[in-house]
Amino acid sequence: MAILALTTSLEDMRERISRIVIGSDINGKAVTADDIGVTDALTVLMRDTVRPNLMQTLEGTPVFVHAGPFANIAHGQSSILADKSFRSGIDEDCSAV
Repeated sequence: MAILALTTSLEDMRERISRIVIGSDINGKAVTADDIGVTDALTVLMRDTVRPNLMQTLEGTPVFVHAGPFANIAHGQSSILADKSFRSGIDEDCSAV
């Protein structure tokens, strides 16, 4: 979930996935997703997750729901893509465009 929340594009997500350590070899060297050739498959599985969801609160205000990293196991903030999507829809004084 942290990878999804911190990614800025599909290519960035692919790069982050490639560096996931999935274990170690008999010599203690880290083995990554890229080492075993699953980076592209994992990226395909995750490709639709890079789009934030626009939803509505009970009060009727719009909200982007994307990722959901908990602060006790990740960085605990909204995704970068959700923040960028929100920022593209407001002007400099934070009024909705």
